Amino acid sequence: MFGPVYFLPGDAYPKDAHVDRELERRLSPSFSRWTSERDIHDLQSLPIYDFQRRAAQFETYLKTQVSSPDAVLIGRSSGARLATWYASRNATAAVICLAYPFCNPLLGPQPERYRHLENLHVPTLICQGFHDVYGGSNIFVDYTLSPSTRVHLLRTEHEFNVGPEAWNTLARIILEFCHEVLSNR
Repeated sequence: MFGPVYFLPGDAYPKDAHVDRELERRLSPSFSRWTSERDIHDLQSLPIYDFQRRAAQFETYLKTQVSSPDAVLIGRSSGARLATWYASRNATAAVICLAYPFCNPLLGPQPERYRHLENLHVPTLICQGFHDVYGGSNIFVDYTLSPSTRVHLLRTEHEFNVGPEAWNTLARIILEFCHEVLSNR
């Protein structure tokens, strides 16, 4: 069994709550605890799209957790950005990103979204859709990722609207990654 998981959804929450539900159902038996966004943030008082406030609140929250260095952070979209941002500044066991938002297609390049990924030392898995408008198969050319980062391309879009078999495959990929990077900790 691995340590705790903290799941961070994207700005579309609660529209992307299906990602949390599908992964929790498949992955939570392998972790000591599954904590979702609804348990971390008061979503009524904190706009989820306010990255700086959300990041500060998340960092404060994790400091209150007993085993945060053993934590696995799983994030979708802006939640993945938050997870990697946190891991670039604090001890954590691993980061798993779904649909990382490398760029906003309406705003163009924003280096604050991805610059920290170049020097990230935490084992990181990025599961990205081939044609994700926030960064698809082009990420290998357009962005520099640290050697501790692995990328797995999937046949999906940014929202991860996939069927049960695809969720099962994704869960298997995540668990294989966790076994490999966390088993010898």
